[in-house]
Amino acid sequence: MSLLGNYYGTPAQPVTILNGIRAAVASTTQVHYSRGVDLVEGREEPRAAPIIESTYLRPDANSTEQGLKGEYFRGVDFAGSPVLTRVDSNISFRWDRGAPTDSMVARGELKKDEALPSDVYSVRWTGKLLPPVTGEYELNISANDGVRLFIENKKVLDAWVLAERLRSQSIHMHLEAGKSYDIRLEYFEDIRDAEVRLAWRMPGAKSPYDEAMDAANKSEVIIFVGGLTGDVEGEEMKVNYPGFMGGDRTDLRLPKPQQDLLQDLVSTGKPVVLILTGGASLAVDWANKHVPAILMAWYPGQRGGNAVADVLFGDVSPSGRLPVTFYKADAKLPHFEDYSMQGRTYRYYQDEPLYPFGHGLSYTEFTYKQLQLDKKRLQEDDKLSISLDVKNTGKMTANEVVQVYVRPLQKDPMASIKNLRAFKSVALLPGESKTLNFELMANCDFTYYDEQKKSYQVKPGEYEIQVGASSSDIRLRKKVMVD
Repeated sequence: MSLLGNYYGTPAQPVTILNGIRAAVASTTQVHYSRGVDLVEGREEPRAAPIIESTYLRPDANSTEQGLKGEYFRGVDFAGSPVLTRVDSNISFRWDRGAPTDSMVARGELKKDEALPSDVYSVRWTGKLLPPVTGEYELNISANDGVRLFIENKKVLDAWVLAERLRSQSIHMHLEAGKSYDIRLEYFEDIRDAEVRLAWRMPGAKSPYDEAMDAANKSEVIIFVGGLTGDVEGEEMKVNYPGFMGGDRTDLRLPKPQQDLLQDLVSTGKPVVLILTGGASLAVDWANKHVPAILMAWYPGQRGGNAVADVLFGDVSPSGRLPVTFYKADAKLPHFEDYSMQGRTYRYYQDEPLYPFGHGLSYTEFTYKQLQLDKKRLQEDDKLSISLDVKNTGKMTANEVVQVYVRPLQKDPMASIKNLRAFKSVALLPGESKTLNFELMANCDFTYYDEQKKSYQVKPGEYEIQVGASSSDIRLRKKVMVD
């Protein structure tokens, strides 16, 4: 989910950030992994518990094959003969808006009219569970939609209801090593997203927090992947955890469980790299002071793990720029239900942000010189041509995002501070210089919205043309008059 965000398709081969890192390092490099803490306070991550591996499952008492017998039915009441019967090595399926038989149809192994529909189907898994040690087990079931679990023909978990998103439930049971237990898991899918997991935590298993600290203590470098996912931020969601209300944010800080773990990881004295995912700004004030490297990955998509690894290991110089302002944790912002622009965004925010709009670091340095304007005064229908030279003064090929802002110099308390009017990304070799050209239009780029006329109007007066690497990092300036 940290790759996908909201309104996503179903990737065929997603590369997580962990997988991207593992693929990028040398074969002699050990990569230790632990899930760490929950995403937000009060929410148990439904994919957190380790799945029950095939080693501990059998389709029946006499079988040497590993896994459970799966029977796939049309409808939700297991009526008639199953469309498909097979042995599934473990129960960890994510069909999203497809059907379990889609791949078989694609390969020509099953006719389309014989396959399962994308919605309204059910699956029954049966077989034997073989616990490896004696003790208290936590059996964890996650599903979207309904699920129920039977052990020794006794129903031990019942969540046979619709679920808008994947949700997790657990029970605790004493199981003995050397015994085999009858197990039956029943699942139904109603409409849209489909996912089901059968997982457990074994006796004596450490907490995810303790596992994370163990991994950190035996590592030379710590990479902490945190932030948000589409599970907790989005449009009109049923999410009401601390710092969230209906998918909206009421607190811009990193959720408390993550912040606590991050601080403990930094306290080990090991170098820490913070990678953030999410769809909005995060007030990572503490990390800004204490963590030497922070990478905002947003929701990077199917191959996001490869992209993150390319930046982490220096194969690519980062060139992304923030499309929103990152505010400090104590910033005084209007209520999020107030849709006016005053007091927010780089255009109206008067205080110093944590990271300004347009901000982004690079593995090299760039110089800006020779800003030229072809006019000093503009009429309503005039065009303003802008040129400047940009040079890569570092040792690595990289892209620079050159940004052009227009700042009105007239005294107007309701006017915006400045407005981004153009930008270009330019690739430069070490030592290379290029001349960039921009064009602004008086009747488009020097306007304001007239409430009485219900249209944009040219606003006469003096303006400053600003060129820089962010809304705050302005390298060159020149003034122009609009008549």
